[in-house]
Amino acid sequence: MLGIWRRQTEAYCRAMGIHYLDDPSNENRRYRRVRIRKEVMPVLESISPGAKRRLVVLGARMAYPDQRDLASRVPRERDS
Repeated sequence: MLGIWRRQTEAYCRAMGIHYLDDPSNENRRYRRVRIRKEVMPVLESISPGAKRRLVVLGARMAYPDQRDLASRVPRERDS
């Protein structure tokens, strides 16, 4: 888990003049991860805004149960 959102990474690359490579498999709905990201997550966000961030926080808490206040380390996603 990087702790930053894709849009932030893309913006950083643009600002630094770094070519950003987007793997074409990230758009192939044959993969479950893509269907979740493209189909399921938008529905969850429409029902409960902020759901994506809360899932990231939950995953971090499960991965690092001894860490306190992990939620404050997960940035809020901003629209670009």
